[in-house]
Amino acid sequence: MFWEVSLISLTNSYRMIFRLVFSLLLLQVYCTQAQELANAKLRILDSISLADVPPKAPGIATAIIENGKLAYSKVAGYADYTDSSTISESTIFNIASNGKQFTALCILLLEEQGLLSIEDDIRQYIPALFPTIKAPIRIRQLLNHSSGIRDVYDLWSLLGITWWKQSFSNADALHLLSRQQELNFLPGTRYLYSNSNYILLAFLVEKLTGQSFSGFSRKVFQQLGMNDSYFVDSSTVLTGDIARAYFNFNTWTTYPWTWKVCGDGNLFTSLRDQVRWEQILQGSIKTQLASAILAKLNQPVGGDTSTYGYGLEFGTYRDRPYLFHEGATGAWKATLIRIPERKLSMLTFTNSGKVIPAQQTRQLLDYLLGWGAPTMKAEVPKAASSNSFTENELSGLYLTETGFAFEFLQKQTGFYLRRYGRNDILLERVSGQLWRQQYDTSFQLEFTKGASGALQVTAYHPSHAPYSLVKNSFSGLKKAYQFAASYSNSETGVQVAVIHSNTESFQLINQSDTSLVRFITNTTGLAGEDQYRLEVKNGIVKEIFINRQRLRNIRFKPVH
Repeated sequence: MFWEVSLISLTNSYRMIFRLVFSLLLLQVYCTQAQELANAKLRILDSISLADVPPKAPGIATAIIENGKLAYSKVAGYADYTDSSTISESTIFNIASNGKQFTALCILLLEEQGLLSIEDDIRQYIPALFPTIKAPIRIRQLLNHSSGIRDVYDLWSLLGITWWKQSFSNADALHLLSRQQELNFLPGTRYLYSNSNYILLAFLVEKLTGQSFSGFSRKVFQQLGMNDSYFVDSSTVLTGDIARAYFNFNTWTTYPWTWKVCGDGNLFTSLRDQVRWEQILQGSIKTQLASAILAKLNQPVGGDTSTYGYGLEFGTYRDRPYLFHEGATGAWKATLIRIPERKLSMLTFTNSGKVIPAQQTRQLLDYLLGWGAPTMKAEVPKAASSNSFTENELSGLYLTETGFAFEFLQKQTGFYLRRYGRNDILLERVSGQLWRQQYDTSFQLEFTKGASGALQVTAYHPSHAPYSLVKNSFSGLKKAYQFAASYSNSETGVQVAVIHSNTESFQLINQSDTSLVRFITNTTGLAGEDQYRLEVKNGIVKEIFINRQRLRNIRFKPVH
């Protein structure tokens, strides 16, 4: 009996050992498979991140933050060719307009302290602004870009100034804005992005705290444990491991950075700091910031538009809501994507003129969430239009509703695309009425007839969604010579001269160049990148109004 019991016990022991060994082997297989899957996922994420970073080139710093943890990060490329230093998570980039969220944070902190209300009129604090405008211009309207205040960079451009070659300050920006008497539109009636809004918010911080904006905001960053982050209002404050910006003109070329305007951008920071900021917002790192302020930073400002919040844009990607922002200052570019309800954030910074972080970051998002190919890559039609148009029929001026223009020309050497400020681009036919640029085959153009029967062209390019332009059918003015005169804008001191070259066209001479004016209606013409609207009474031009990207209805009166 004893031996029977012992034998049974021994048998059970072997069974237990066998089961344990089998379980361990099975666990090892599972772990190996999981590791292989993780490695495969990592290789795909790396391939997306490094797609535009060749060897010995400037590069990127990118990260994914999920549920308060750093789920993925990748850094690669040169930070500075002069010492061959490479990019790390502590390398400092200029993230440009992505700094606006921190200007908004400063405003919310001042509101928490009772120093202001975002319902206040900005002129309570800066009375020199727009004395003739009766409607209130509320601080919240600066925050969400519904103020109507003109973009100071476009005003400098109108003056013939290449802003990034200068060393202007916020005081210079305020001086130019104080000369403006009119707005792009009545405050609160529409949305139009304008960097001036956030420059003025930075000036407001200085006014209420008695400190420089860069100094006040740096204390905020330090309290958040973001010691690599600071707004630049002087080239002498640039410190640390800086990723210098590089363009490629046959060789990688950098340039000195002397720009001092900040609040709208000019924030130098590291990937390490911005990962920490996203972790703060996701709740895994505790700070002294009130939970109400953290919540507001992911919400629209409200009141006028749902398009923009506290330094971030609200939009949809693949029909799903998300927050995002793009920043670009020369070769420095940055992208932020945030999906608060999933506690998911994605960041990409670059110092390379060849990297497009807006596209790359969305590719990471698509792969991570299984959303498929990124919509930033436009799908060119699989079946090209079978309409048969000759190059002569296709030639002419094509416009969007906002006045953005393409011009197509038939020359002896081929069919060309003309865009303002660029050399004419030779096109080659792909098939049917599908064309592409000869030296950028990813940029394709398809000619079709729209619902109205008018010719239209749709542009496809990897860096943006498709867009269409309609051929302009206006045949031209019969008496263009009556518009010949000199005109002046009192808010900027800019003068333009209109010189007629024949009875159907004329040229416009401004601060920096001479442009042929192409009329698209009896009272509207295009000259260079600007759209001109002529106010005509009794056959005489009373005024000219100029529109460009972030400027509306800049008034020019005849000089007598």
